Amino acid sequence: MYDDENKLAEEMRPLTEDEMKTLTVLAEKGDGKAQLRLGQAFLFEKVVPDYSKAYRYFRKAVEQDVVRAYYYLGELYYHGWGIARNLDSAIECFETAADDGDMDAEYALGMMYLYGNDALPRDMERALDYLESAANKGQPQSYNVLGSVFDEGTCVDRDPFKARQFYARGVAAGDAVALKNLTLLEAKERANGTKGWIPGDIVEGEEEEESEE
Repeated sequence: MYDDENKLAEEMRPLTEDEMKTLTVLAEKGDGKAQLRLGQAFLFEKVVPDYSKAYRYFRKAVEQDVVRAYYYLGELYYHGWGIARNLDSAIECFETAADDGDMDAEYALGMMYLYGNDALPRDMERALDYLESAANKGQPQSYNVLGSVFDEGTCVDRDPFKARQFYARGVAAGDAVALKNLTLLEAKERANGTKGWIPGDIVEGEEEEESEE
């Protein structure tokens, strides 16, 4: 859902007193975007997050059908922040946001399907669908997760080349864990003498493709 990191930073930015007053007036008049922004402000409060107020405003924004609010409301339901934990409600909110292309909701659903829980059985096919869709939109956390899935062969055929691609995208997004995992993967595959790992190696099938071009 974000074009770049600046949008996430804006969602997490503390509001000034004047902004809070203005948005509160708009929110009470039924402005869904103002309700969403207030919910974010209370959720990301640096000292003590006010989950109850965050829930109240996200709930109001959802009533105005603000897509991004569904994702945040899903997070509150999933973690039990400001409301009793309810996985079914979390899934419903994430699915609504994901259907509208919210990459963080796709990531959340991908992780739920990846590990499974009391409300959602493990489903690797759906997990990969959601995680890869999120990655294609630029969701930064999805890169390292997908890298690990293909690195470890978690219910899929192990593919170190795909793993390297996803880890590298995570590194480009500033993920220190992805950098660590990429370094370990490269060391392991070089030690194993994996064909195609060293620059200049020909991977099986590449030679034929090049000759056709």
